[in-house]
Amino acid sequence: MAPTLRRVVAIAALHLRVLAGAERMDRPVRWVAVSELEDPTPFLEGGELVLTTGMRLRDDEAAAVPYVARLVGREVTGIGFGVGLGHEEVPATLVRAAADAGLPLVEVPRDTPSSRSARRSATCSPPSSTRS
Repeated sequence: MAPTLRRVVAIAALHLRVLAGAERMDRPVRWVAVSELEDPTPFLEGGELVLTTGMRLRDDEAAAVPYVARLVGREVTGIGFGVGLGHEEVPATLVRAAADAGLPLVEVPRDTPSSRSARRSATCSPPSSTRS
């Protein structure tokens, strides 16, 4: 059975922080997809935690609202937004759009590699003593 987003966020080694959609954290994470596309939905099946650094996402409602709407329409489980590369913090317009849509949005710190997030999400195994 797939882990819930709540269980993934509880993995202390990932240092994830919930910014929106806390009421929907019990949805299963069937897969983790990494994408910087403005519209990743053709490559998603539903149930994914979509990891992005928002490289192509502008910090305005004209970009954030349709992006979130497309992901909600594809029935993704949530968005994991990596900070420290393209954006120093998760854009406020994305936080508002996700909150308004009820889509979970979690902040992923720069020092948490997406490969580690994906692997731990898939297995929900406790962190090992070695770095991944």
